[in-house]
Amino acid sequence: MKSVDPGLLRKMLRYDPETGHLFWENRTFGMFSDGGHTKEHTCAKWNSRYGETQAFTAIDRRGYHKGAIFNHTYRAHRVIWAVFHGEWPADHIDHINGIRTDNRIANLRCATNSQNCQNRGMQSNNKTGYKGVFYDTRRKKYIASLVVSGRLYPGGTFLAAEEASDAYANLCREHHGEFSRLN
Repeated sequence: MKSVDPGLLRKMLRYDPETGHLFWENRTFGMFSDGGHTKEHTCAKWNSRYGETQAFTAIDRRGYHKGAIFNHTYRAHRVIWAVFHGEWPADHIDHINGIRTDNRIANLRCATNSQNCQNRGMQSNNKTGYKGVFYDTRRKKYIASLVVSGRLYPGGTFLAAEEASDAYANLCREHHGEFSRLN
């Protein structure tokens, strides 16, 4: 899918970096093609309905804000990146705090797929309450481990879940750096 030029996005949308919200700008009749009505009529109708209203308010199945431009759906955080920086992101955009609807520019950063995955929260099926820690019922001990690019990094075996969590935290800081997320 061909992306809309960031310069055109800036004419169509206004971004508020404090709230992370996008707003539709009023459009000029030159932005519309002749259809059943004149460009002026279509423009006036569009501006009265959408002009200066919040854009990209729908939420997709994964929890991200989304919206459409020229009949193509985009995720808001990617559009925000293009509007704010003047270019589309080369790869993924990571929400630093893990909240997918928090699109403040201070909460967005470029990331590879691997880095983006490293910033995930604890899985819903976790039984220990600590990310990266599982209980080995055979040995009756807690195990800390981390997988990076398909490679397993063992963190050790411990009697207490808290100790295993500390070992996992050390592995994360070593392998994930600023993309570490411990909860």
